[in-house]
Amino acid sequence: MTNSKCKYYLFCLSVFLISVVCMGMSVFASGSDVSYFQKDNSSLQITVFAPMGEYVTVNILYEGKFLEELTPYNVKETHVYQNQMRADESGKAVFDVGLVKGGNYNLYYKIGQDSVKSTVVSIVNFDEQVEILDSIVFSDVSESEKLAAINRFYTEPAIISALNISKGEFDNIDDETVHVYVLRCFEENGTNEDSVARARKAFNSGVLLAAVNEGAIDNVFEADEFVDFDNSPVSDWYNKNCVSESIKKSVTSDIISVSPQTLAEFMTVLTEKLILAVVYEPDGVLNAKEIMDDFCDLIGIEPSESVADYRKVAQKKYNSLDELKAAFEKKDSDFGSSSGSGGGGGGGASKGGSLRVDPVVVAQPTPEKLPEMIYNDLDTASWASEYIVYLSEKNIVGGKGNGIFAPNDNITREEFTKMIILAFAPESEPEKISFSDVSEKDWYYDYVSKAYSKGIITGYDNGSFGVGENITREDMAVIAFRASGKKANGDEIRFDDSDLISDYAVEAVTELSNLGVIAGNGDSFMPKSPATRAQAAKIICLLMQM
Repeated sequence: MTNSKCKYYLFCLSVFLISVVCMGMSVFASGSDVSYFQKDNSSLQITVFAPMGEYVTVNILYEGKFLEELTPYNVKETHVYQNQMRADESGKAVFDVGLVKGGNYNLYYKIGQDSVKSTVVSIVNFDEQVEILDSIVFSDVSESEKLAAINRFYTEPAIISALNISKGEFDNIDDETVHVYVLRCFEENGTNEDSVARARKAFNSGVLLAAVNEGAIDNVFEADEFVDFDNSPVSDWYNKNCVSESIKKSVTSDIISVSPQTLAEFMTVLTEKLILAVVYEPDGVLNAKEIMDDFCDLIGIEPSESVADYRKVAQKKYNSLDELKAAFEKKDSDFGSSSGSGGGGGGGASKGGSLRVDPVVVAQPTPEKLPEMIYNDLDTASWASEYIVYLSEKNIVGGKGNGIFAPNDNITREEFTKMIILAFAPESEPEKISFSDVSEKDWYYDYVSKAYSKGIITGYDNGSFGVGENITREDMAVIAFRASGKKANGDEIRFDDSDLISDYAVEAVTELSNLGVIAGNGDSFMPKSPATRAQAAKIICLLMQM
């Protein structure tokens, strides 16, 4: 006998003796002290639960091979894996096993001096299985034959376990319905991704589409286990604060009505419906602008620097992106003439001309009306009535009694500060203030102190706040700008009296002009003129709706 043959037989004999001595020949059914899962295409992780420090011995044999059949001469043909280790501090002995092909393997394991136990472990070679499935799905056979192949694949327990897939909350949807959509997703995905990814993606997509087409889902955005929203066209939008639950449910309802048949169609419909829903309920016109700019190529529009272009389409219902595009590109004159400016109260756009860059046409908001006759003098500033109604509903402004709002009365610095705090910072913490003309006993103390703590107001250099003084139009712009934090970042807008605007107010006037929130009387802004209650209502209302 040659030296090499002697070494081989000695090796076989040693494996045989280890197996017999360590494991014994008496085999019992396995208990609950072992688990396994398929890590990837051809490997397992086996965990045996045992007392800390106890030796655990594991033998894995090929399908159809049993420990009792082990001899020094058939070890190589019988054994796939053999190892021994101590259980760790957590009471586990973890074995990583590489297997070269799919099938059922006999696992024998022994804990300390206990009897040998056995179980069967199954591994799926996805490359092999998906290759078989591909040969059917991408062939010329009938759809019923393709569905039969899909059904065989996705009802195989070993595949379900290894892929870690389930229908989850949609378990009541029958497999046949799911498999119809799985087949379409399988065909749609092609063979670009690896087999495991394709198999899992097709199944998850199929479950989602089945749920949508069965009407079994009321919020598709909560089904993120079935679709990868983070790598979808709406990745930057579906979790934004402005995308409320009502928007998500509205989008879901719209998708259900369309009945998408593939994942690509689902994503296309979802993207379109989300754009339209945000435009309809933007929670501020700037959100409508942002989403339209983000998807300008899909909508087929050129982004605009003018917020007014977006305000004219915001809060309106459109059935398609084509309708939205047509409305966005419609000339301002096609919408009819706008309401008057209300006598220089910031209630309308400038007349344009060379002194204004990008003139703004301001659309009035359309809040739900208050009961008729709550104020009986709004006809004296009809251009501001909707703004006043909107703020009255939110208890930000109130009348002067007997149905009088007095929209054209001047507004004082403390009155405007109160409106600003109620609109933008009602929950802010007050701060100790030492204005010479403000006392803790005054009704406006908390509002002024909150505005001071937020950096919204600073007072005069002489240490006073200016109680009782009518607020100027430029100071109103500064306070509103600081409180809202809204910016347009557009071109500078100049008025013919721009040299009269104080340096500290230039930025605020410019930004609010670009936003379409303030406008002048003709081509003049009149920065030093007192602001009226109607003008204040308009500025605050428009900023709140952005």
